[in-house]
Amino acid sequence: MTNSPTSQDSSGRGSSAGWLFDGIRFVIRMALFVALLFGPAGKLRWWPGWAFVAVTVTGGLALYVMVERRQPGLMARRRRMGTGTKTWDKVWMALFFMVFLAVMVIGALDSGRFGWAPMPLWASAFGAALMWLCYWGFGWAMCENRHFESTVRIQEDLQHTVIDTGPYAYVRHPGYVAGLLIGPATALLLCSWWALVVAALTGVGLVWRTAREDATLHEELEGYVDYAQRVRFRLLPGLW
Repeated sequence: MTNSPTSQDSSGRGSSAGWLFDGIRFVIRMALFVALLFGPAGKLRWWPGWAFVAVTVTGGLALYVMVERRQPGLMARRRRMGTGTKTWDKVWMALFFMVFLAVMVIGALDSGRFGWAPMPLWASAFGAALMWLCYWGFGWAMCENRHFESTVRIQEDLQHTVIDTGPYAYVRHPGYVAGLLIGPATALLLCSWWALVVAALTGVGLVWRTAREDATLHEELEGYVDYAQRVRFRLLPGLW
């Protein structure tokens, strides 16, 4: 992990065509996103769902702009599975994606359609705050680390080295600290206790992946053992 400047991505990141392509992808993804939420809810007049959409759109756009200014091309690389991605991580990615979708669908069924276990209204506001904190944490880590891809691999094509600045001076995997908030923030935003129960699985999965990634870096990334001796904790200072 290095802080050296990066060149523009060969796929056209940073060009007008690249921005247009990203915009089209974003619109399509948001259309599917809305359908996934409001289909199970059975109605469009469901304000927790629209609150979740608003926070996700504004937070995602803010994250994109912030990271592209500091690490051009990183967001495009995060949409691809780089060469050398660990097989176990491919399986983990698929399972995690399904569990996160389950959080959304169960939240929509609970809060939007059936009202199995309603939450107080303040829970949605708290969830929005957590979601914004999550985006901020991701942004801080990604702006500091040009190797912040979406899969676990040793990025030999990008001269993968260790980063120990910014949030990496405090914990070894600050992105996962932010990631632990995603599931609970989603459930709270959607005002669903049942979704919050399912969201606990996302936290368990992220802790497991943190341990596996940390072990991989210990074994395969030069300088990581020394870094781990300086920065002792993976996720939570004083605990783990």
